[in-house]
Amino acid sequence: MTNKILTAVLMTLALAACSAGASASASGGQCAQTDSANVIAISAKNLRFSTSCMVAPAGTAFTVRLTNNDSEPHDVAVFRDAGYSDAIVKGDLFNGPNVTKDIAVPALPAGTYYFQCILHPADMKGTLTVQ
Repeated sequence: MTNKILTAVLMTLALAACSAGASASASGGQCAQTDSANVIAISAKNLRFSTSCMVAPAGTAFTVRLTNNDSEPHDVAVFRDAGYSDAIVKGDLFNGPNVTKDIAVPALPAGTYYFQCILHPADMKGTLTVQ
């Protein structure tokens, strides 16, 4: 009995250690993060973004590189508020498939921001963590 409890505790600790420090999206995947060129690459397909969360450095301008893999038009807009009323930047709508556009985002202070596709806000949205 003691061995079973010890095994269960050790497995729980191992799983927790494996996931510690990783930012995860609501879909269970990793958050998209800036690369060495300060670019966050995401895509749109089947009226969904490839991630529901992005992470960027505070005080540094960065680019969101959106690849539209749908025939529907998409964009990315970044907002200060969860109500999506105070826009920081709005990208232009563009059609796919297989078309990529860059959206320049100015340097932001640390905090939580929000992003969405203006045409499909119910299905295509997420959080941007600036840290």
